[in-house]
Amino acid sequence: MDHAQTFYLQPTSIQSNSNKNQTSHNIQQFRLQKNSNLPWSTSSTTTTAIDVIQINLAKSKVATAHVEKLASEININHFLVQEPYVKEGKIAGVPRKWHQWLSSNNKAGIISLPSTNNPIFICSTTNLTAIKIQTITSPVNLISAYSSPYAELQNTAQDLANLLTKIGPDQALIGADMNAPNTLWGYANNSPRGNIMEDLISGLNLHLLNEKNSEPTFQRRNAKGWPDLTLVKGVQLARTASWKVRDELSSSDHKYIHTQLGISVQNHTYTRFKTAYGGHRKFSMHFKKEIPQIQ
Repeated sequence: MDHAQTFYLQPTSIQSNSNKNQTSHNIQQFRLQKNSNLPWSTSSTTTTAIDVIQINLAKSKVATAHVEKLASEININHFLVQEPYVKEGKIAGVPRKWHQWLSSNNKAGIISLPSTNNPIFICSTTNLTAIKIQTITSPVNLISAYSSPYAELQNTAQDLANLLTKIGPDQALIGADMNAPNTLWGYANNSPRGNIMEDLISGLNLHLLNEKNSEPTFQRRNAKGWPDLTLVKGVQLARTASWKVRDELSSSDHKYIHTQLGISVQNHTYTRFKTAYGGHRKFSMHFKKEIPQIQ
């Protein structure tokens, strides 16, 4: 989305070369103003929190397409997804106007709705992908990561550690399916993978948003678990965060995890004139009525 704020043109002079005579025309300062009554000028600014949904889509075409339905029902700005349905190097089944990024193995992805301000792509590695968004106070990095239970967790953990070191003091929200059982996030016992993740969280001073007694984030008829972790880098960001496991049908064996960050973003919109298809005379005549000094 294009950023639009109140614009000002300082008093100046415009030179006209008609008939080879240069004539100065002083024009007064004018302002394109928020809530203007002018029919050709509309601008608005909204301030909202950041709503993020995290889910493993189990490579399911139906589950991946289902995120559009959820976005129509609740306020969502970004999806941090793992194992999406991918076709020809793209997350398939989501609207084309939505922005998306994938890790190089297509197992971790980020989807941003067009209602969000322009995200900046940071990087993609084998096991993760990351973008940066600008908030009112400071940048926030959004990271999606995945580690298969059959792969070395250390590889994903190292990718994550390298990225968090690279971004320096910037804050970050991480949605990751690490398949790493640990009692800190709901399992009955620790595993070697869970110990690696616990050490990573402690070593990087990350904040775990998962609630120990939450509903399982993964559930089948004969199995359940809590493989999906939500982590925050930055104590101030962590203090603004709320976290919950949602009940909506996901068409995956994982549930939606909803994180809301109380840190706000500003969305700016304004009306533009489409001039590619003619109508310039009508536009000029209408515009002169509002600002007669311009010739």
